Amino acid sequence: MNSTQQLAVTAEALMSVDTGHTWSMFFAPATPSNGMYLPSEPYYYDAKNKISTWKRPFNYRQPEGDPKEVARMLIAQHIQEIHEAARLKAKEDRPLKQHRINDQWSEVTTVQGRTYYYSEKSGQATWERPAELEEGEE
Repeated sequence: MNSTQQLAVTAEALMSVDTGHTWSMFFAPATPSNGMYLPSEPYYYDAKNKISTWKRPFNYRQPEGDPKEVARMLIAQHIQEIHEAARLKAKEDRPLKQHRINDQWSEVTTVQGRTYYYSEKSGQATWERPAELEEGEE
């Protein structure tokens, strides 16, 4: 085996090593320079390890398939991560104090400072002040 073949085998071995990174390529927004917009520069982001770099990582592999479809998949994955984070945050939001308004409705303030209304009679909860409470104030 000559040195070129050895180098190719070594490079292939390095590329197959699991480094724990899951790189994705994105493009930075174009910025004006002297009144002209320059092309977007690619950067690389590892969502698992929360690392970004302008230099192409040695173990980055271009995803196979249609680039538009890959982009759609990455966007869907990102939206799912946002929803999951919101769900976890909402899960941490618990009632902090409760104020009885009348014999049916209570006003509840959560740990995160949000207010909702709860009816013990019907079991209904709503973020909007119920219309029947508005009528009672007039």
